[in-house]
Amino acid sequence: MKKIFSSKEIGWKLRKLRLQAGWTQERLSEQIGVSVQQIQNYESGANKMNTDRLQQLANALDVPVHPSLPIVTRLCRWLWKKSC
Repeated sequence: MKKIFSSKEIGWKLRKLRLQAGWTQERLSEQIGVSVQQIQNYESGANKMNTDRLQQLANALDVPVHPSLPIVTRLCRWLWKKSC
């Protein structure tokens, strides 16, 4: 069985990508239309993200999402730079 990543692991990777982009939590929250507290909750793993929100985050951070790949594969490649 393949590993299922926790919300905390996904949040950590989101934070890393946000910082690599040079963005604050405030800027990211404005880009996707949520509160700064919600971004903090995503990054800490306190809240889970659905696929719509993950796609919004990918678009905001300019992370490529290839349209021919299934969403789970795309998100795994985006989050961990590998296949799941």
